[in-house]
Formats: sequence, C-alpha cells, structure tokens
Amino acid sequence: MSNSSAVLQEVNCIIAGDPNERYRLNTSIAAVKCHKGRLAYTTPKSHHKTRSQSKDPFVLTDRKRPHKYEWKVVSGHAFRELSDRASAYPSYTYEQLSNEKTIRLMEIEPSQDRTSTVECCLKVVSLASAPSYEALSYRWGKKDDRYLRCGGESLSIRRNLEDVLKRLRNTHTQRVIWTDAICINQEDPKEKEGQLKLMREIYSKAARVLIWLGEDVEGKAEQAFDRIESLALPKYDTPIPIDPWWNPVAAFYSCAWFSRLWVFQEIAMAISANVLWGSFTIAWKTVGYASTQIRTRHYQAILYYSMWNVYNAYLFWKWSTIGGYQHQRETFVYMLQVTRNLDCTVQKDRIVALSAFATVDTIADEFSECYGRTRAVYRRFARGAFEKMQTLDLLSAVQHGSALCSSTWIPKWHICTAHTLAPLGSGLKGYDACRNLPPCSISWTGNWEQFLRVTGIEFDIITKERRVMARSDSVVHLRATLAQVLNQLFLDLTAYPTGEAPDQVACLTLIANKDWYGMIVEDKDMTQHLADFDAFWASMRHVTARRPPRSLCHTSGNADRFLLAAHSACGGRRLFHTSKGYLGLGPALLQAGDLVCVLAGGAIPFVLRQDARSSPSKRRFKLVGEAYVHGIMHREATGQCTIENSSTISFTII
Repeated sequence: MSNSSAVLQEVNCIIAGDPNERYRLNTSIAAVKCHKGRLAYTTPKSHHKTRSQSKDPFVLTDRKRPHKYEWKVVSGHAFRELSDRASAYPSYTYEQLSNEKTIRLMEIEPSQDRTSTVECCLKVVSLASAPSYEALSYRWGKKDDRYLRCGGESLSIRRNLEDVLKRLRNTHTQRVIWTDAICINQEDPKEKEGQLKLMREIYSKAARVLIWLGEDVEGKAEQAFDRIESLALPKYDTPIPIDPWWNPVAAFYSCAWFSRLWVFQEIAMAISANVLWGSFTIAWKTVGYASTQIRTRHYQAILYYSMWNVYNAYLFWKWSTIGGYQHQRETFVYMLQVTRNLDCTVQKDRIVALSAFATVDTIADEFSECYGRTRAVYRRFARGAFEKMQTLDLLSAVQHGSALCSSTWIPKWHICTAHTLAPLGSGLKGYDACRNLPPCSISWTGNWEQFLRVTGIEFDIITKERRVMARSDSVVHLRATLAQVLNQLFLDLTAYPTGEAPDQVACLTLIANKDWYGMIVEDKDMTQHLADFDAFWASMRHVTARRPPRSLCHTSGNADRFLLAAHSACGGRRLFHTSKGYLGLGPALLQAGDLVCVLAGGAIPFVLRQDARSSPSKRRFKLVGEAYVHGIMHREATGQCTIENSSTISFTII
C-alpha cells in the first residue's frame, strides 16, 4: 500500500466521534500536505492559529469549540471532513448528589488493551455504607484534551489522570476508586465545597490510598525502590553522600507529588497506602522509614543531591496515621508554617487543606469555609489567630516578595522566601527575646480597625546591610557565598558587645544559633558547633583571605553539618549591623535606617520601618520581618541589661 493510501485509510478509519481517536489524529497526522508529489506527515505549530496566521498551507483549525475540526483542500487533494463528530459521544452529565454525606465512586471497566480508552461508570453511594474502594492521590498536572467514556458519554480528563487510570485498570474485573477530578463535579462550586469537607473521611475510609508519581520516563523507578527498601533498614550501610548510588533516590524525591499541599492531607489520613511510579510499586510505610533515615542520618546526601523534598516526605510520614501520628500536639499556625513551601493552586485553600488535622487549638474550625478573596481570608484568619493565641508568634510568619506587601502584619502564606528563624514545634527550646517585658497587649486601631497595635522597645537601628544570600540548591554556590561573607565579616568584626570572640559570633549568627536539624544550640554542644564551623572554614582555605581570629580544633568538626544549618538560616536573608555593634540576620528587604525592636509577646526581634506618611507624633510602622540578633535572643549578658532598663512604647503596624 502506498504512503498516500495508508494515510487516507487512517483518516477514513477514525472512530466516529471518539475524542481520544481524534486526539491521536490531531497529534500524528493533524496536517497533511503535498510535498514533491507525495503525502507526508506534519505537526502543526499551533492548534489555535487560523489558516491566515499559519505558515503551513494546511492546518487543523480550532476557532470555536475544542471538538470542532475540519479538513481543508490542499493542492487539489480533497480529504474527508471531520466536523462536529464528537456529537456521537455527548458530554457527561453528573447525577445530583442526594445529600451532603454521599459521594460518587468510579467503577473502571476491565480491558486487556493498555492503550484503549478508559471506560467507567459513576455510582452515588452513602459514605457511611460505601463498598470497599481505593482513593487516588496524585498531582493534577497540565490541562490536556484527554477523555474517557463514562456511562457511554464523554468526560474530559487530564493526561496524568488518564495515565494512572490505564495503569490501575484490571484485565478481567472492575476496579472501584475515588478520585476528586472525576468523582466531584468540578463545574459545581457548591458541590465542590461540600465534598472538600468530606476529604478527611473519604481518605480515611478508603481500603488503600494509591499515590501516583507519574510515568517512569527515565527508567529509574526499579533502582530507586530497591535502594529505598535498603535505606528503610535501620542498620543498612549506605555509600558515601557523593556516590552515584544516590542518583535514583534523588530522582524519586524530585517527583512533583512530594511538593503538593493537598496530598499531605490525603496521605496523612490513609490507613494503608502504596506508591506507584510507572509500572513499579512500593509500600508507603517503606518510603516513610527511608525518609526518616535520610532526614536523621544521611543529611549530607540531602545537601549534595538537593533532595529537599525529603523534608516534605518526612513531614507527611510523621503526621500520617500509618506513621503513628499523635493527635493534638501542635498548633494550627505551626501546620501553616511547616507547609508553606508546598504548592497550592488556589492560595486561600491553604487553610482549608489543613483544617482536617487535629491541633491543640480550634482556629481551623472557624475557617473550614474560606469564602472571599485570598487577602480577605488571610486577614480574617490572622485576626482570629492573634485574639486566640495572645502572642505575637504569628508575626514570625510574615514574609514579603519583591516589595513590602500591604497590611504588613498579615502573613501571606503563599509567599515563602526564607525558612522561619524561630524553631517550630511544641516542646522545643526556642528564643526568648521578650522575657521580662510586660504581658502581650494586642489591640486594633484605624478607621476600620485595620492596624495592629502592640507594645515593646526600640532596641537599635540598622546602620549597614549586606547582600542577600540566595536560596541556592547548589552546594558549590553556597560554599562560595558563605566564604565571601565570612571574609568580609572578619574584616569588620573586632570587639563584640557581649565580649564573645568574632568567630563564635559569625558562626552562631550564620546558623541563627540552630543546628542542622533546626534545634537551638545548647551550651553543652557549643564546642561541637564551633568545630563544625572551623572545619568548614578550613575546607575553604583556597578561597578565603584569612583565618578567623581564634583557631579551633577542626579535626572533630563536620563542615557539611555547618553548611546545612547555614543553608536553612541564611537562604533568602541578609546580614546587618546595628549602631551598637550588634550583628544580625534578617529579611531580604531590610535596609539601613530600619529599627530592630523587641515586642511584648514576641519571642524573636522584629525589623520595623517607619511609614513615610506618618507624623512624628503618631508614628506608624511597616513590619519587614523577623530577625536574629546575636546577643539578645536569650537575654544573655549585656543584652539583658539593655532590655530590662528600657521603657516600652506603643507600635502601630500597618
């Protein structure tokens, strides 16, 4: 058969109205043109260009409706028109849910052909008496014109979902699953709101949660799962952190599923779960054990292979039912803090997505329905949190983008430019900069009570700021940046107000006095941390201009431990100096002239900037962010005297 006959036969044999067959035609022979007397396959540059806009003499037009296609005449060759043939499979119409406690379950029809169109039907059932089902946890991915047949009708889905449904489909029996994109009518806002409230129950009642990471495009899943199973063993002897053995493991943790917010709730509520990557499967429990081992024992591999998603996997595991999660041990603000680096398409849903978790407070209960714009949702939540918590810990969550946001006292949870300086988690030792100040006093002022009024002291003024240290994932770049910063610091640091040696001041400021695990450095551990710092400095002799004023014994130090701690503290921040000679680490937007203040109820100092529009008698301030100032974080030495002898004043934060 000639090439031209084969093409014409393929065009004429398309299944009438089948969107998936039309999609294959669209991508493989979407444009057919005459070239040197014969037919040839071509791919259109754009499916949305009109003929006049395209350079090709023959294109597939798509001007009105996504299912309206027609072939044009080219060089005397007439081809069969395909216009509105999707009418053979009308769009799926959802059956109304009978009440707020009912859900839909998807019954996938069996098929021995992995490539054939997915066929299914949806059944409305009571959640309380639902038959056994599996719940799907996955990343939606980009929009694609993919379809399945649901009850004989056409239902649009995304490619990633189509891939996993074909992967899950049995060859001879039905499979019952629940997946949000299909089992919830995405065109009905009221239904979506009601079903979101049931998410905790849906995933906790599922016989198994299936985590879909996507197709194994690079063929690393089998090796990765083998090595994760090895890492899950407590006494497994792993290779050194820079060994290629880690490459498949790093590829596994780079999967986008680990960076999504909604999946946190989905896996946390599961009673049983499996992870699927391409054609391979591993138990979620094994992934949890391996993530714990990497987080606690193999931190150097995280650093050298940029496996930052290990932290997310460890968080998911620690808070999951399978991982032995203990209810009501943290605050809801803590949950928002530790998940703000996770991706969420609708930003105000950050609060709803975490409301299923039991916490020591009940703040989330009042925000299970996040109506209104994102800014309004954030404002209502912040006011409610301040009034219930009666501390200023929430201000530590304030971060800005390229400029100071409006209402600077309100945390914008979708902005994550740096890790929080204050240690997160109950039972952990934290900073205590405000001790001996009067109790926290929170009030509201302004015509609409839109400003936050607090009390505290002006501790000092910033006189010099250094460049922002980027949140680089590259170990080489991070090493070089810190070496340059330290070179300059040792030129400027001579005597310090607390009497400490300059190398100790520099070390503890660059790590915000926290170790690689995020814990406050205790006095008994100080020698080890200074040894880690000295080991780092020694490893950078080839790029450093001088040694620190006091040499330490670095033979017992670990340079990578210091590097990991500095990466967490410094990324997205800048060092600064104050008029009294203090060294600090603060937000990227701070500048000379800003005030370093200690506020009643705030465990950490804050950087405030006077609003240029306010008068000297009625000063108003913008909150730039939290700061670490070495020498006043725990009321040490002269810092204690400075704070105790100062009288408090009122601050209005706009």
